Amino acid sequence: MIKIVLEESLERLGVSMRQLALRAGLRPNTVTELTGNRAKQANFETLDKILNAMNEIAEERKLRVSFSILDIISYEYIRKEE
Repeated sequence: MIKIVLEESLERLGVSMRQLALRAGLRPNTVTELTGNRAKQANFETLDKILNAMNEIAEERKLRVSFSILDIISYEYIRKEE
C-alpha cells in the first residue's frame, strides 16, 4: 500500500501545507490532497517541486536534513490473505 507521509515531513520542517504550496509554485489544494491521501495520482513534476521547495527551506533554516521521495511517499507490502 502506498501512503503519503508528507504531513509528517512538513511538521519536522516546521512549514504549513500552504507555505509549501506557495514556495513550490503549486495550488494549495494540490498539497492538501496529497497530504490527506486523497490524491489519486501524483506526477513527477509535482513531487520534484515539493522536494526542491522542502530542501530549499531546510537549507535556508540551516537544518542538517535532506529530503527525498521517501519523505513524501512510503510503501508497505500487504500480503493478501488466501
